[in-house]
Amino acid sequence: MPKRSWLLACCAGLAGIALFGASSAAGAAPAPAVHAAPADDVPPPIVEDHIHPAADRILAEQGVKLTNGDGNIFLVPCPAALSEAQMLADDLIRVRRNLQPMLCFRETGTYIGSELNMDIPGVTFVKAADRVLRVTFAEQDTPMNITKGEWTPIPGDKGSTLRKMMTTT
Repeated sequence: MPKRSWLLACCAGLAGIALFGASSAAGAAPAPAVHAAPADDVPPPIVEDHIHPAADRILAEQGVKLTNGDGNIFLVPCPAALSEAQMLADDLIRVRRNLQPMLCFRETGTYIGSELNMDIPGVTFVKAADRVLRVTFAEQDTPMNITKGEWTPIPGDKGSTLRKMMTTT
């Protein structure tokens, strides 16, 4: 078969297949969609729930419930053996609790308005890092401003339950 004839035959065959497929599809009911069953080893889809990483472990080990936030404030280990002057100068948000070890938080990035929701009972003092910090306690209706670089006493004989912290400029 010459080249030209072969090419015409192929094109005619493809056109016939297209016409046959279109005419049979127009008169017939659509075929049901076939879905593969999900495999057991396929991880669930990633959905951001804003839960603090290792929140369950932190609750079990430290009695601190970190619920959710925007992902920019994290509980971090407090550096050991710092002087008061070094603590005031560092970049950590520090939380002193009644008869409990101090907690340290670090804000990542340069976000304005980073926040973390929590349930930390017995908070007696809070120190902001290099920004003003707004904290909300269970016993208060309005947030309290914590001046950057200073320890701020928290009202209450045995401290108060810290519910939320949010950084501002």
